[in-house]
Amino acid sequence: MAAFFAFSSLPKMNQSKGELVRIFMFECDGWPGEAVQAIGHIRPAFARLELRARDNLRVLPQQSVHMFSNILAIERFVASREQEHKRHFLTRVDIPAIERRVAMIELDAMGITAASLYPGLDGLCRMHAEKWF
Repeated sequence: MAAFFAFSSLPKMNQSKGELVRIFMFECDGWPGEAVQAIGHIRPAFARLELRARDNLRVLPQQSVHMFSNILAIERFVASREQEHKRHFLTRVDIPAIERRVAMIELDAMGITAASLYPGLDGLCRMHAEKWF
């Protein structure tokens, strides 16, 4: 699904050969981040939030994972924790933006479309805009 969000935000035409789409994969299991108890948390934090899907119809179809951070340079912070714990948590995948058309066709074949990720009229309109315009 990350590929859908990365590619769908690009215009359909005019990607340059050197332009890349970056997808981040974060391994939450074993992450040494402490639980965040209050919004006024002072120490540097990057932690998973356990939020319910009750009032957000998009959470379940998008298989959302919520994170909290009060850090500007998250990649640098994660890299320091990776060195400290001798474990890999963050993976970056770069895909040429010129592959947008192929990626969107393959995602559609897997049932990953705007209509499936954005329940309601908004998602249906986005799906048809992608397909026909």
